[in-house]
Amino acid sequence: MLTGGTYQLRQGQQRRIQVLVRPVTNSGTLPIICESVGSIAVGSVCLRSRLQKPLDSYQEEDLAVLREKWSDALVRRRQYLDQQIQRLINKQDKSEQDIEREQSLVEQWVNLTEERNAVLVPAPGSGIPGAPADWNPPSGMEPHIPVLFLDLNADDLSASNSGPELDYPVAGLHSILPKEHGTKFYNLPLVRHLNQEVGAVATWDSSVHDSQHLNKITE
Repeated sequence: MLTGGTYQLRQGQQRRIQVLVRPVTNSGTLPIICESVGSIAVGSVCLRSRLQKPLDSYQEEDLAVLREKWSDALVRRRQYLDQQIQRLINKQDKSEQDIEREQSLVEQWVNLTEERNAVLVPAPGSGIPGAPADWNPPSGMEPHIPVLFLDLNADDLSASNSGPELDYPVAGLHSILPKEHGTKFYNLPLVRHLNQEVGAVATWDSSVHDSQHLNKITE
């Protein structure tokens, strides 16, 4: 999605914020479709010097969970391959099928090792979650793409660790942006929803933040 999490704004009290959600082509295989913008919130006002490094909304919480689960699955698969290969190695009279199966298992073992290395240290631009950025993003879009790991069951697409009332949890709910303070966000009143695109317009009065950094002329 063409979006971001941290923005630099000029001061001024009355303004409107328009939020658009547009899918990016060739950005993945999971068809996540946004139907509407439900709410817009602004908060965590902080002062940054032009000499300081810009804030970045990139998160690694879900990526760490995904890598852990992926690595665990590869470890279990490797243990199974080790058992099967050892069983064939110790077999005295091997048939032609046993020899072919042993070669196939060894190839799978080698591929499994390469996959594990790719998971832990993905190559730039490889498309593997966590791979370093190797592209020129559109204007206003951060170069690093965060991972949202839904962790759904393949059978009914329910969350694997949730109760009946939480079958579809909010992805990225516990991801915290740099300089973010959850209690200092304000939901803005929505003026209208866009007809032709998925988006909404909200009014924002920056005086609600009681911040001297917003309620003065930009230096």
